[in-house]
Amino acid sequence: MDSRTIYLLDGLEVIISTAMREEYIELSFDWNRPTELLPFEEDIRDIVDGCIVYKNPLTIKLVKYLMCTANHKRHILSKLNKFIDMSDAELEPFTGYTPTDDYRCSLRAGILLFKKDQHIALIELLSILWY
Repeated sequence: MDSRTIYLLDGLEVIISTAMREEYIELSFDWNRPTELLPFEEDIRDIVDGCIVYKNPLTIKLVKYLMCTANHKRHILSKLNKFIDMSDAELEPFTGYTPTDDYRCSLRAGILLFKKDQHIALIELLSILWY
């Protein structure tokens, strides 16, 4: 299991732990503030302590970006657009148990999240792509 502390704006900190499994990635988030003070919409706050995502090249790359401190928004958005533009047949192997239309919709919603901090947006996106 890999772990890293990420220091965000306004003194917010999160310890991110990841575990790669055969078919999925386990993510755990340990925040230095109570859930109700985190910069997420209320419906997302219930799952910001951790999630499981289907393991595919996209989610592996997103987790790698999540564990980095550098700003990779441009690369992330390019990767998301690439997957959104795939045909259903191309995208299907990456979606796990999620229907391709729903997966593509989640990726589109994820693009809008990147107006926020990169790490907050990635955590929210990975929570949306929950296994």
